[in-house]
Amino acid sequence: MGGQGNPIASGPFAFNAADSNGWRVRVDADVNGRLRATDRGLRRAFGQSAPTLPRKDQVATALDLDTYDLPPWNTTSSGLRNQVEGWVPANTAPGLHNRVHVWVGGDMLPSSSPNDPVFYLNHCNEDRIWAAWLQDNGSTYVPGQTASDTLRGHRIDDAMNALLSDPLTPRQMLDVDDFYNYDTLVVS
Repeated sequence: MGGQGNPIASGPFAFNAADSNGWRVRVDADVNGRLRATDRGLRRAFGQSAPTLPRKDQVATALDLDTYDLPPWNTTSSGLRNQVEGWVPANTAPGLHNRVHVWVGGDMLPSSSPNDPVFYLNHCNEDRIWAAWLQDNGSTYVPGQTASDTLRGHRIDDAMNALLSDPLTPRQMLDVDDFYNYDTLVVS
Protein backbone atom coordinates (compact mmCIF):
# COMPACT_ATOMS: atom_id res chain seq x y z
CA MET A 1 0.00 0.00 0.00
CA GLY A 2 3.02 2.24 -0.14
CA GLY A 3 4.94 4.23 2.39
CA GLN A 4 4.39 7.24 4.52
CA GLY A 5 5.28 10.91 4.38
CA ASN A 6 3.89 14.33 3.62
CA PRO A 7 3.35 13.57 0.82
CA ILE A 8 4.01 9.86 0.31
CA ALA A 9 7.03 9.56 -1.97
CA SER A 10 7.19 5.79 -2.58
CA GLY A 11 4.88 2.99 -3.66
CA PRO A 12 1.77 2.97 -5.82
CA PHE A 13 0.24 6.03 -4.14
CA ALA A 14 3.32 8.23 -4.33
CA PHE A 15 2.85 11.86 -5.29
CA ASN A 16 4.79 13.59 -8.01
CA ALA A 17 3.68 17.18 -8.60
CA ALA A 18 4.89 16.99 -12.22
CA ASP A 19 2.96 13.79 -12.99
CA SER A 20 -0.71 14.46 -13.69
CA ASN A 21 -1.34 10.69 -13.58
CA GLY A 22 0.11 10.23 -10.08
CA TRP A 23 -2.01 9.74 -6.95
CA ARG A 24 -3.63 13.03 -6.01
CA VAL A 25 -5.91 14.03 -3.15
CA ARG A 26 -8.66 16.25 -4.58
CA VAL A 27 -10.85 16.69 -1.48
CA ASP A 28 -9.77 17.07 2.13
CA ALA A 29 -11.26 18.35 5.38
CA ASP A 30 -10.60 21.46 7.41
CA VAL A 31 -10.22 21.35 11.21
CA ASN A 32 -14.03 21.46 11.56
CA GLY A 33 -14.53 18.47 9.25
CA ARG A 34 -15.89 20.51 6.34
CA LEU A 35 -14.80 19.17 2.97
CA ARG A 36 -12.92 21.44 0.58
CA ALA A 37 -11.17 21.15 -2.77
CA THR A 38 -7.41 20.57 -2.85
CA ASP A 39 -4.72 19.18 -5.14
CA ARG A 40 -1.90 17.48 -3.24
CA GLY A 41 -0.33 14.16 -2.38
CA LEU A 42 -1.57 11.61 0.12
CA ARG A 43 -0.28 11.98 3.70
CA ARG A 44 0.52 9.20 6.17
CA ALA A 45 2.36 9.17 9.50
CA PHE A 46 2.61 5.55 10.67
CA GLY A 47 2.53 5.00 14.43
CA GLN A 48 2.82 8.64 15.45
CA SER A 49 -0.60 8.85 17.10
CA ALA A 50 -1.05 5.21 18.18
CA PRO A 51 1.79 2.83 19.07
CA THR A 52 0.41 -0.36 17.46
CA LEU A 53 -2.15 -1.74 15.07
CA PRO A 54 -4.95 -4.01 16.36
CA ARG A 55 -3.96 -7.59 17.19
CA LYS A 56 -5.70 -10.88 16.41
CA ASP A 57 -6.39 -11.50 20.10
CA GLN A 58 -8.28 -8.19 20.25
CA VAL A 59 -10.45 -9.27 17.31
CA ALA A 60 -11.02 -12.66 18.98
CA THR A 61 -12.08 -10.90 22.21
CA ALA A 62 -14.62 -8.84 20.28
CA LEU A 63 -15.95 -11.92 18.50
CA ASP A 64 -16.43 -13.68 21.85
CA LEU A 65 -19.01 -11.09 22.88
CA ASP A 66 -22.58 -12.31 22.58
CA THR A 67 -24.24 -8.89 22.85
CA TYR A 68 -24.27 -6.43 19.96
CA ASP A 69 -25.02 -3.31 22.00
CA LEU A 70 -26.60 -2.11 25.25
CA PRO A 71 -28.04 1.10 26.66
CA PRO A 72 -27.04 3.91 26.93
CA TRP A 73 -26.19 3.31 23.21
CA ASN A 74 -23.16 5.58 23.22
CA THR A 75 -19.37 5.30 23.41
CA THR A 76 -19.53 3.94 26.97
CA SER A 77 -21.79 1.00 26.05
CA SER A 78 -20.41 -2.51 26.19
CA GLY A 79 -20.96 -4.98 23.42
CA LEU A 80 -19.61 -5.72 19.98
CA ARG A 81 -20.40 -2.33 18.41
CA ASN A 82 -18.11 -0.33 20.67
CA GLN A 83 -15.47 -3.07 20.87
CA VAL A 84 -15.16 -3.17 17.08
CA GLU A 85 -15.52 0.57 16.59
CA GLY A 86 -12.77 1.08 19.10
CA TRP A 87 -14.24 2.99 22.04
CA VAL A 88 -14.08 0.24 24.67
CA PRO A 89 -12.37 -0.87 26.73
CA ALA A 90 -11.43 2.72 27.51
CA ASN A 91 -7.98 1.76 28.83
CA THR A 92 -6.95 0.52 25.36
CA ALA A 93 -8.96 2.91 23.16
CA PRO A 94 -8.70 3.61 20.38
CA GLY A 95 -9.07 -0.01 19.36
CA LEU A 96 -9.80 -2.11 16.27
CA HIS A 97 -11.40 0.15 13.61
CA ASN A 98 -10.40 3.48 15.16
CA ARG A 99 -6.86 2.34 15.91
CA VAL A 100 -6.14 1.69 12.22
CA HIS A 101 -7.23 5.23 11.35
CA VAL A 102 -5.12 6.69 14.15
CA TRP A 103 -2.06 4.47 13.52
CA VAL A 104 -1.93 5.24 9.78
CA GLY A 105 -2.43 8.93 10.57
CA GLY A 106 -2.26 11.69 7.99
CA ASP A 107 -5.24 11.54 5.66
CA MET A 108 -6.73 8.57 7.56
CA LEU A 109 -7.57 10.85 10.51
CA PRO A 110 -10.12 13.41 9.21
CA SER A 111 -13.53 12.99 7.63
CA SER A 112 -11.85 12.76 4.24
CA SER A 113 -10.18 9.45 5.22
CA PRO A 114 -11.53 7.66 2.11
CA ASN A 115 -8.73 9.50 0.26
CA ASP A 116 -6.39 6.77 1.52
CA PRO A 117 -6.86 3.31 -0.05
CA VAL A 118 -6.06 1.83 3.39
CA PHE A 119 -9.49 3.16 4.43
CA TYR A 120 -11.16 0.53 2.24
CA LEU A 121 -9.02 -2.31 3.57
CA ASN A 122 -9.86 -1.27 7.13
CA HIS A 123 -13.58 -1.11 6.42
CA CYS A 124 -13.60 -4.39 4.52
CA ASN A 125 -11.99 -6.01 7.56
CA GLU A 126 -14.66 -4.47 9.81
CA ASP A 127 -17.29 -5.97 7.51
CA ARG A 128 -15.52 -9.35 7.79
CA ILE A 129 -15.57 -9.13 11.58
CA TRP A 130 -19.29 -8.26 11.43
CA ALA A 131 -19.98 -11.28 9.19
CA ALA A 132 -18.03 -13.56 11.55
CA TRP A 133 -19.96 -12.26 14.58
CA LEU A 134 -23.29 -12.70 12.78
CA GLN A 135 -22.35 -16.28 11.93
CA ASP A 136 -22.05 -17.11 15.63
CA ASN A 137 -24.70 -14.80 17.09
CA GLY A 138 -27.42 -14.46 14.47
CA SER A 139 -29.64 -11.46 14.16
CA THR A 140 -29.42 -10.08 17.69
CA TYR A 141 -29.11 -6.47 16.51
CA VAL A 142 -30.34 -3.76 18.87
CA PRO A 143 -31.78 -1.19 19.28
CA GLY A 144 -35.12 -2.34 17.93
CA GLN A 145 -37.44 -0.11 15.96
CA THR A 146 -39.48 0.76 19.07
CA ALA A 147 -36.44 2.39 20.73
CA SER A 148 -36.50 6.12 21.42
CA ASP A 149 -36.59 8.52 18.48
CA THR A 150 -33.30 9.90 19.81
CA LEU A 151 -31.75 6.76 18.28
CA ARG A 152 -33.13 7.51 14.80
CA GLY A 153 -30.61 6.31 12.24
CA HIS A 154 -29.44 3.44 14.48
CA ARG A 155 -32.60 1.36 14.96
CA ILE A 156 -32.99 -1.90 13.07
CA ASP A 157 -35.31 -0.58 10.35
CA ASP A 158 -33.93 2.96 10.00
CA ALA A 159 -32.52 3.75 6.57
CA MET A 160 -28.75 4.11 6.24
CA ASN A 161 -27.59 6.21 3.31
CA ALA A 162 -25.21 4.51 0.91
CA LEU A 163 -22.95 5.96 -1.77
CA LEU A 164 -23.48 3.26 -4.38
CA SER A 165 -26.98 1.93 -3.70
CA ASP A 166 -30.39 2.84 -2.41
CA PRO A 167 -30.54 3.25 1.37
CA LEU A 168 -30.37 0.02 3.36
CA THR A 169 -31.42 -0.80 6.91
CA PRO A 170 -29.43 -2.66 9.58
CA ARG A 171 -31.98 -5.49 9.23
CA GLN A 172 -31.03 -5.88 5.56
CA MET A 173 -27.39 -6.32 6.60
CA LEU A 174 -28.05 -9.17 9.05
CA ASP A 175 -27.39 -11.63 6.24
CA VAL A 176 -24.45 -10.21 4.34
CA ASP A 177 -24.40 -13.25 2.05
CA ASP A 178 -27.00 -11.38 -0.01
CA PHE A 179 -24.27 -8.83 -0.81
CA TYR A 180 -20.88 -10.54 -0.45
CA ASN A 181 -19.07 -13.42 1.22
CA TYR A 182 -15.61 -14.21 2.50
CA ASP A 183 -13.29 -17.14 1.88
CA THR A 184 -12.76 -17.40 5.62
CA LEU A 185 -14.12 -15.71 8.71
CA VAL A 186 -11.85 -17.48 11.19
CA VAL A 187 -9.51 -15.34 13.26
CA SER A 188 -6.30 -17.33 13.69
